Amino acid sequence: MKKLEPVIQHIRQIWTGASPQAERARKSSVKCETRLHFTWRAWRGTEREFQSHIRTRCTLRFPPKLVDSRTCWVAAFGSFESVQIRGRTLLISVVQLGTVDYAMGLRLQQQLVALRKEDKVGDVLLLLEHAPVITLGRNAKAANVVASPELLAQRGVELFECDRGGDVTFHGPGQIVGYPIFDLRGFATPDGARKTLGAVEFVRRIEDVLMRTCADFAIPSKRVRGLTGVWTDPSPSSGREAKLAAIGVHISRFVTSHGFALNVNTDLSYFDLIVPCGITSKPVTSMQRALSRELDLNAVAESISRNFGVVFQSQMLWVDTLDALLGRTVGVPVQVPGELRRLRREDRASWG
Repeated sequence: MKKLEPVIQHIRQIWTGASPQAERARKSSVKCETRLHFTWRAWRGTEREFQSHIRTRCTLRFPPKLVDSRTCWVAAFGSFESVQIRGRTLLISVVQLGTVDYAMGLRLQQQLVALRKEDKVGDVLLLLEHAPVITLGRNAKAANVVASPELLAQRGVELFECDRGGDVTFHGPGQIVGYPIFDLRGFATPDGARKTLGAVEFVRRIEDVLMRTCADFAIPSKRVRGLTGVWTDPSPSSGREAKLAAIGVHISRFVTSHGFALNVNTDLSYFDLIVPCGITSKPVTSMQRALSRELDLNAVAESISRNFGVVFQSQMLWVDTLDALLGRTVGVPVQVPGELRRLRREDRASWG
C-alpha cells in the first residue's frame, strides 16, 4: 500500500484540476476502470487472485502512467463495481444498437431488468431504432388501431401488446427509441427529500432530456398540461401543438423499462394507421419536419446521451456492445481476452 500512496495523490490532483488536460485525464481514467470492471467479470479465479494480478501489473510498471495509476487506484480500494467521478458515483452505460425488431428489444429489456434487480449490471440506456411496429400499452384501446390487419401487413407493420404505460404508438426507422434500465433508488429527488425517484418525477426528467435535445437543434419544445411527452409550440396554421416524442414506462421493484420514442426522420404517414396515444386533437410531428431537413441520427443520439448525463447528474459511458456491457454471452459466443486465457491456462473459453 505504501508504494501506491504517490499514485493515489497523483490521481487526486488530476481529478481536482480544472484544465483541459485534467478533463482528458478524468475521461481516460473512466475508460480504464471500465475495462478493469469487464476484466473482473471475465475472471475465473478468486477476488484475491485478481487483486494480486492487478497489483503485480501496477508494481512492475511503477512509477506508472495515467492508465496504470487508475489501475493502482482500483487495486488499492478494491473498487470493481463502481466509478467515482468528481465526487459522484452515478454512472449510466449507453449502448447504441442500430435497428432491432421489437420482440428482440423486449427480450433484451427483460434480461437487463432481471440483471439490474440483482445488481449484476449498473444503470443502462439502450438507444436504437425499431422495424415498423405498433405497440399497445396497458391502457390501450384496440379501436385506436384504425388500420385493418391487411393494411398493416401491406405496410410491413407488426402489432405488439406490452406492459408499458400509455395507449397506442408507432415505432419505426428514423425514430430514436430509448430504453432506460435504471434503478430509481439511485436517484434522489431534486429537493433531496427522498432518495428514490418517483414514477412521475422519472417521466418528467425524461421529458426534460428530450426538450434539451430539441433545443440543441434549435427546435422549441414544451410540455402540455395533462399530457405526457414533448410537444412543439402551436403552429400558425392550425394553432395546435404537435407531438415530437412519446413516453411510456414500466417500473418493477424500482427498476424501469420501456421509455421514449423521439421522431427524428420518421415517416409520419405510419401514424395515420393509429390514433397516436389515443389523442385525436393533436397531430404528430418530427424534428425533420420542424427543421425542413434530415438530421444525423448519431448526432441526435449523442445529444440525448449528453442530456441524460445533465438531467440525471450522471457520468455517461458509451459501450460498444451488449457483450462488453455484460461481460458474458448475450446470444453470441465471445471469448475471454487472450491475456486472461493465458493467465488461467485456458486456450479456448466463452464468457458465462
